[in-house]
Amino acid sequence: MGTLIIAILILGFMVFVHEFGHFITAKISGMRVEEFSIGMGPHIYEVAKGDTLYSLRIFPFGGYVRVTGEAYTDEAEESTAEVLDADDPRRYPNRPIWQRFIFCLAGSGMNYLTALVLFTAIICSMGIADTDAVLDNEISIVSPDSAAAEAGLTAGDKIIAVESTAVATWEEMSQALNNQANGEPMTITVEHNGETKNILITPQYDETHQSYLLGISKSWPRKSVGLGEGLSLGFQETVDFSKSLLHAVKRLMTGEVSVTDENEGLTGPVGIVMIIDEFAQEGFLYLVSLTAMLSLNLAVFNLLPIPGLDGGHAIFTFWEMISGRKVSDKVLEAAQYVGLIIILFLLLYANGNDIYRFFIK
Repeated sequence: MGTLIIAILILGFMVFVHEFGHFITAKISGMRVEEFSIGMGPHIYEVAKGDTLYSLRIFPFGGYVRVTGEAYTDEAEESTAEVLDADDPRRYPNRPIWQRFIFCLAGSGMNYLTALVLFTAIICSMGIADTDAVLDNEISIVSPDSAAAEAGLTAGDKIIAVESTAVATWEEMSQALNNQANGEPMTITVEHNGETKNILITPQYDETHQSYLLGISKSWPRKSVGLGEGLSLGFQETVDFSKSLLHAVKRLMTGEVSVTDENEGLTGPVGIVMIIDEFAQEGFLYLVSLTAMLSLNLAVFNLLPIPGLDGGHAIFTFWEMISGRKVSDKVLEAAQYVGLIIILFLLLYANGNDIYRFFIK
């Protein structure tokens, strides 16, 4: 139950941020916002202020900002707001095209800004690895099922000698291990809980690194950073994660990766809730990091050139911008229906994949 509440809060926050981007852009541009909704389906709460109805709806997986004249149907059928004259400047079609184009991208833009702020906050809170520090010979992590784990080594142990060669730093220890790690048993001297003992250990061959390893690692000490450096690193993290998302989309579209792949396949709301549960067990900052990553996922998904998503709207607006001709309402309406079918199919397929992966497989 706790995980579900956390998931609703995170998803609701991301939807709010996204829709707020559209909302504030519409308000600044002089468009009339008829409704600002967080969630979909039946409303839980609503209040009208000025021309705008603010509503909270039961399903947190979505939301919308309805601007007068943006829909391809008569707004009088969808809203109780006063019907504006056809040439009223507050109507969406009557705003300058550059404002409409920015309106299309503003939701994803706000998701990007949110991710940048969250990444920056994490970096400033945790600091960064001090790669200039001299590391001692204490083990930080022992990999499960590794040679070190089988030999009984644990985090906190210190390796003080390798085949009788004394080592005082992690660099010295790594060099000594590399000189001996040929797949043959070796003797290392370890300090464990204040006691010194010799352990016979046989390195295991690792296919990824193509070398013999014990399965131990060292965590770098961390150093604090200022806001300026934190912002720069947060921006780089945002760019790097965005690139990885676009690469994943490319691999999915070209068939390099199956949509059912556990690591790079499609994930729906069910899978997102399960991922949130895993991160929640690691701590608050992990949840903040996940929120930033999910915010970027939402931004990239909405920018896909699918009718019904922001990317689809942006494509049609850009066409009007460069051609000087508006796409007909019939074409837009037909494209909306096609886009809706595609989105529903992806949602159902992703949820089905999640259910099979997490509950059946």
